[in-house]
Amino acid sequence: MAFFGEHLVQAGLITQEQLAKALRVQQHEGGRLGPIISNLGYAAAEKLDRLWIETYVEPALQSAIDRNCENRFSISNSQIVYEEVHQRTMIFSDMLNSGSVCGTELTITGTAIVKIGERDSLPFRFTIEPDSGFALLEESAEVMIRRWFDLLDRQGVLPAPTPRKSAQDITAA
Repeated sequence: MAFFGEHLVQAGLITQEQLAKALRVQQHEGGRLGPIISNLGYAAAEKLDRLWIETYVEPALQSAIDRNCENRFSISNSQIVYEEVHQRTMIFSDMLNSGSVCGTELTITGTAIVKIGERDSLPFRFTIEPDSGFALLEESAEVMIRRWFDLLDRQGVLPAPTPRKSAQDITAA
């Protein structure tokens, strides 16, 4: 995943030369780039995980929560705390053709809570499709998030939504 490698270089976690060596190791031995970089001693696994979450998970999850709150509130005014995040490859088999593998799909799943001030939401589960960057909350999580934000809104706890610029505003600037 060279794209992630470029994020690591831009963030200053590794050099371009270290990325090139890690990509050669990945091409020769296989595996995910993050663990390879960590095993080579170029960057700590915790820092790699944090950047991966900031790059791939957070934007998609923020968008999903904003959608579920009907854009009345921007999640960027709060904090998302991840209890767990997993990257999984699901293998699909063709049961009509002697169970042979017919495809794989990468998904990101996890559990998180939203913190606003001293208030925490209940934990909720999410799934992200990495190719599209589209996140889905489990059905019960959608209802829970919507009710929790409605309650905080009635209590006057929610920060004001971040104004969204229209295309006209952007082109005029």
